Amino acid sequence: MHECRLCDANSLASALASLQEVKTLRLWILRFTDDALASIFYNALAVDLTRLNQLKFLDCGPFDPGHVSSIEEELSMAALAHAIASCPRMTGMAFSLTSYPGSMDEALATCVRRKPELNHIYVGCPELPENQQPYESPLLLQALKAHYTIESVKLTHPHGLPPPRDSWDASLKENIAILLRLNAFGRKYLANDPTDRNIGLSVLEKAKDDMDCLFVHMRENPLICKREHPVNTTP
Repeated sequence: MHECRLCDANSLASALASLQEVKTLRLWILRFTDDALASIFYNALAVDLTRLNQLKFLDCGPFDPGHVSSIEEELSMAALAHAIASCPRMTGMAFSLTSYPGSMDEALATCVRRKPELNHIYVGCPELPENQQPYESPLLLQALKAHYTIESVKLTHPHGLPPPRDSWDASLKENIAILLRLNAFGRKYLANDPTDRNIGLSVLEKAKDDMDCLFVHMRENPLICKREHPVNTTP
């Protein structure tokens, strides 16, 4: 594992050039206000760090309202998502954030859609003020519905210390948990042949004691509820 706290383009380029064999990289920055830094880092993720499979951003905010506009933030997060999605062996990513804007939701959803080999996602956000609604992540949830093998999605508080009030929407976490259980039951057949009724029925058998999973799986693949041969009711 390697940690990176560099802040100038030359140092970053030199460090990344020496990390081609690294498998886990921890960084204390999520977005770059300097275009040269951003270009070097994103290019390294997509082209040079071919063995990297775990990427962790610690104690950082998606953007600083005093220095980065909302448009710049969206462009930066989109570039980050593209770079992560291009990293050939990436299977896990972790973010410890100070807030969770819509651009972060979109970036995570992009990674999930474009990385079928992704196994683990961790996102930590601090306790919310009392007047702020819990974070929702509709784009991430929608992307997870079509990702049939991911094993762990943890939406929590940084450093593993739960706040008195959860920062995340309860229904979001519940829906993600259902999808993860279905993945464990074997719903990956939907990516290859959703008409394979035998596998579909085996998923239902494994989920027989989980009413939420039964309902969701029958709704996402109603074909498994159809009879193979119509019953002849003619007298």
